[in-house]
Amino acid sequence: APSVLGANSDLVLSVANVVGSGGRPMIYRWSVRRGDGAQKRRQTADNTSLPANLLAYVASVNTSSITVPSQLIPVETTIVFGVSVINFAGEVSSVTEHVVRKLAIDIPSITLISNAPVVRATSPIVVQGVVADIPSSLQSADVDYYWTVVPPLP
Repeated sequence: APSVLGANSDLVLSVANVVGSGGRPMIYRWSVRRGDGAQKRRQTADNTSLPANLLAYVASVNTSSITVPSQLIPVETTIVFGVSVINFAGEVSSVTEHVVRKLAIDIPSITLISNAPVVRATSPIVVQGVVADIPSSLQSADVDYYWTVVPPLP
């Protein structure tokens, strides 16, 4: 999952690979709180400044994945999303957290589509670009790469 979101990007988090013993169903409990990258990740939750609709939406999801619509996440905010899993015996896992910062600007993205029947992770991909103007709101001109593998288009 990305650690930075653009202004109009939805956030998708998934723990679909977590399965119960014997394939038994699991219950997923999602949470959200404000965060600050400079502070320890496991600080006391401060949800007073998060939108009520974001808190309600996250609390309502009990599936293995969550898609948080962009409009629910405030811009220029660092937020910590967490998930814990409850097994058939009622045992609760520790919370796994993911920190994400939402920017006030869009982040460019590139979609690569291949006609090859199989594309391997070792297949070379070259992407070139030039940054013409770096907004003053950015801390640096570093480039982060995130990969998402999606099913082929019909």
